[in-house]
Amino acid sequence: MLKISNFELMAILYMIALLLILMISAMITFKNWAKREQKYDVFMIKNNELTVLSGIPVRYCLNDIERVEFSKIVSRGSYGGRMRIWKKGALFGRIFLFDASAYRKKFAFSSTYEEIELVTDDLMKKLREHGITCVKK
Repeated sequence: MLKISNFELMAILYMIALLLILMISAMITFKNWAKREQKYDVFMIKNNELTVLSGIPVRYCLNDIERVEFSKIVSRGSYGGRMRIWKKGALFGRIFLFDASAYRKKFAFSSTYEEIELVTDDLMKKLREHGITCVKK
């Protein structure tokens, strides 16, 4: 019969635990690497639903949206974009902010006026494809 000492048993258990940790971290890395382009999107539209990807995702049914207004803001020498979603019959709309990360598909420390214009035009095009009224201020 095979006899294993306590030291050998502990070494085997540590190797198994290390192997599990490596496998889990590899799975998480590959999962996030596949989604890296979507990580900087402002919103996504699936199943007749607009999901705004800012912090905690907010979902709107496309039929409930009256219009979406886009504007620009300046803060400390950098530009940013504002997207205000107006629901039908609402007194005020919820505001979401975005920057040039949506254009560059990577983290942006600062955004130029032209980049915000490009992002705004692209977002308006995506929304209009789904029949949502968009206004640029």
